[in-house]
Amino acid sequence: MTKRGFSLFELMLVVILIGLIYSLVLGKINKKKVININKLENLKSVLSSSKNSEKIQLIVYDNCKKIHLLGLDKKLNIDISLFKDLTTYKLDTSNNLKKVEFTPILVDKKIYDVCFNFTIYENESSSNYIVKQNNKFIVFNSYFKDSYITDNEDDAIVNFTNKEVLERFKDEML
Repeated sequence: MTKRGFSLFELMLVVILIGLIYSLVLGKINKKKVININKLENLKSVLSSSKNSEKIQLIVYDNCKKIHLLGLDKKLNIDISLFKDLTTYKLDTSNNLKKVEFTPILVDKKIYDVCFNFTIYENESSSNYIVKQNNKFIVFNSYFKDSYITDNEDDAIVNFTNKEVLERFKDEML
């Protein structure tokens, strides 16, 4: 009986097959690491589902032309035009809209004005704002609720303040 080893051709074929299988598997894994955000109202749900750190912060700066993302080791595929023509509000003590002035950001030794800043925390709470873009209002609630979209300012305020709490408060005041 003659002992025979593998030929050079057989070894090369095995190496090529292993390389091909590895590149196919690696290609699928890399595709899963890209985050696509194509609607502003989906921002919270997409970032929350991709969260793998204690805190995620999305900062849009330089006249809404650049994005800085902290706490996410995945690629972000976001259309920067989502942040054009938007105004971010909170409510004042009288439940009137008050424009939010974000703290400037320092990037590469240069200070930029921030036009939008959104944070998701470890406990799944997030920044809560009312964002006006064109003729619609997007309400980002801080806990558990998805974004709410309306074309009515009063409706946005009621949704932001939690309708049930307001109604109970009104009943107690009467």
